[in-house]
Amino acid sequence: MKKILDKVKEAKYYAVLGYKTTDASGTEQLSVCIRYLDIQKSTIHEELICFLPATDLTGAALSHQIVQELNRVGLQVENLRGQGYDGGANMSGKFSGVQSRVKQLQPLATYMHCAAHKLNLAIAKTCSLPSVRNMMGVVSSVTNFVRESAKRLELIKRAILEKHPEAKKVKLQSLSDTRWLERHDALLQCKELFDSIIQFLEEMDKTSPSSKSASLLA
Repeated sequence: MKKILDKVKEAKYYAVLGYKTTDASGTEQLSVCIRYLDIQKSTIHEELICFLPATDLTGAALSHQIVQELNRVGLQVENLRGQGYDGGANMSGKFSGVQSRVKQLQPLATYMHCAAHKLNLAIAKTCSLPSVRNMMGVVSSVTNFVRESAKRLELIKRAILEKHPEAKKVKLQSLSDTRWLERHDALLQCKELFDSIIQFLEEMDKTSPSSKSASLLA
């Protein structure tokens, strides 16, 4: 931690990032991260400096916790140049949100809505479209259909290696409900191996006709 803080102080100016999450016990936690420029390497870094229990979720209480933590680790608020939080009213509110209250202390601390949260909101909205929702359902159904049988796993493996001998993964990745990157990887894999998946389903329909393989082909 000391090495990180020394680098932040060397850079002088920094931004603070705050995210709320609920842990396994149901306790609301506030993670505080620092974004800064590594002067020696000329690279941007984001580092977690603490987790704080967030018992009071008002903008006043959360901003007080963040500023108090910055003071505790020796980072001067006058050098704060940026803030990043989610779009909740208590965090991003123009009048009583965290960003507004921090700006009262340091007007140069520009607020930016967290890019990951904005992307997640856009994806959630997109997933409500029937065409996208149906596509996700088909990908999930194909993966489950393959994983239900050792024979199917072997058939899909052959189909993949036949058309994509350079493929590093010959097992279809499942769509995770919570891990963004795993969902991304699963969809990319499905796109890249689409011809192999179609070949597999056609072979299944010929050798072992079933309503499932036929419906997936449709």
